[in-house]
Amino acid sequence: MVFVNALHVLISNYSNFILYVSSTTKIVKCLMCKALVVKIVFFLALFFMSSCAKQNRDIQILKIDPEKASAHELNEVLCITGITVLECNDSAFIGEVSDYLKYKNRSYVLDKKRKSVHIFDDMGRYVSRIYCYGDGPNEYHQLSCFYIDPFQNRLVLIDNSKKMRYLYSLTGEFLNTEKEHFAVKNVSFLSDGTKIVVRDIVDSGVKNGNVINVFKGECNVSSFLPFAYKSGTLVFEKSHPLVTVGNVFYYNSLMSDTIYGYNGDILFPKYIMDFSGKGVSNYIKDVSIDTFGESFYALLQNHPKDLAYWPQILGEYKGKFFLGYVYGNDMCFCVYDLINGTVNQFLGPYIGTISLTQISSGIFSSSNELFFILDNYKISLMDKSSMDEIKHSYPSLYESIKNISLDDNPVILSAKFKNYEKE
Repeated sequence: MVFVNALHVLISNYSNFILYVSSTTKIVKCLMCKALVVKIVFFLALFFMSSCAKQNRDIQILKIDPEKASAHELNEVLCITGITVLECNDSAFIGEVSDYLKYKNRSYVLDKKRKSVHIFDDMGRYVSRIYCYGDGPNEYHQLSCFYIDPFQNRLVLIDNSKKMRYLYSLTGEFLNTEKEHFAVKNVSFLSDGTKIVVRDIVDSGVKNGNVINVFKGECNVSSFLPFAYKSGTLVFEKSHPLVTVGNVFYYNSLMSDTIYGYNGDILFPKYIMDFSGKGVSNYIKDVSIDTFGESFYALLQNHPKDLAYWPQILGEYKGKFFLGYVYGNDMCFCVYDLINGTVNQFLGPYIGTISLTQISSGIFSSSNELFFILDNYKISLMDKSSMDEIKHSYPSLYESIKNISLDDNPVILSAKFKNYEKE
């Protein structure tokens, strides 16, 4: 369409040019010729850029065979960047790690169970606790989600029941409240200040739907309603569906094989995870929206060991995507090199015979860094031989968890993917 419009403009300009040439001097003729050449170059460039933009938005198939994933030692896959033992005292006892953020050498833990946000320094020492539950003007009924605004250096708490934002300093001092217009699920920022908001859909006639709003300043520049399947079933998302990389973000769909990308104020299906016939989408892509959730969990119960699901982008670095998914009862990680098409998959990763995911209660990602929330209860059940394996392979990790009890706060293990190259 762009090319047709460009051609029409060129023809129109050429007709005007012929009429004009017949009544002007040679100098003017020459100038008009140059002007026409400039226009031709401009429209060809416009057409080329439009073609490139369309090409960049073509869906790419990421072909992954879960059966080829193999067990690897932790140090073969990840570089441990930190082991943080969170201080536990009467003011900072975490009931549940509902969400975890790390920013400017501080750790922020959303604890929905205790309706609190706990703040620790980079050594795990207690800084402060936010607890303002109540009916007062500056108090919340629930903590729906929280996020860091890096451009205002603010910690923002959201209460969807009251449709309010609660603004705090990065050390936990209350600042003020603002009205929130949406039921917010997740908020993230691009490096240019663009704000991305995932929210519940307002239309009550649509079930389990989410809308993505993109803000530049206070202006909502675009809104998107991502879909997952041909049936029109809406995307279900994980607690952190957004992954930002520079000025691009990706939206992870929890129960489908589609990963959405954002570029040039457009959200579009960017990557499809092809699990070689093992993906959930091969079975329920035509299921209606009304029965999708039930069908999904029924499928997992009937195929407990041979389905790949919950694909997500965990980060990106120089043309390499770091992906995660579940296959059977195992967490799998994948380094997908978009440049040369190589795929390297890892089960675990393992510490001897112990999968890291077997001793963690959750994994959160931020950019290209992973945060494993080590589970006190699971660790307390480990036998001596298992602890000896950890002691032998990772003495620093062993020292951090050897005396951990159920009355302690969890240990946070942070790690990054190695720049893995297939040999």
